[in-house]
Amino acid sequence: MRLFLLALFVALIHGVWWLTGDLIAQGGGLADPDSYTRLIRVERLLETGAWFDGGLNRFNAPFGMTIHWTRPLDVLLIGLSLPLVPALGWGKALYGAGVVLSPLLHVLTALAMAWAA
Repeated sequence: MRLFLLALFVALIHGVWWLTGDLIAQGGGLADPDSYTRLIRVERLLETGAWFDGGLNRFNAPFGMTIHWTRPLDVLLIGLSLPLVPALGWGKALYGAGVVLSPLLHVLTALAMAWAA
């Protein structure tokens, strides 16, 4: 019964967040430039296969810049976009996965925290 009440509370919090929260997420967009940069980085990973290369030439021209972000989130983005690739192509599939991934991880984390409590 307590777990059900916690899950109901989590659902209520997410409902309120959705109704009064971030208008960008509600519109189906990405939240900030870092999100778009992440997608560029994942597209580069898919093109080159260079797992350990964190450099982006678009920043600090003409020298480029190394971004120290973790790759497991990139793997989640790729995995979430794989079913969409045949219909949409990599670019649009990654964008769709980028829009869905953060709220999905938010809900899963909230449920895990409620279970742990």
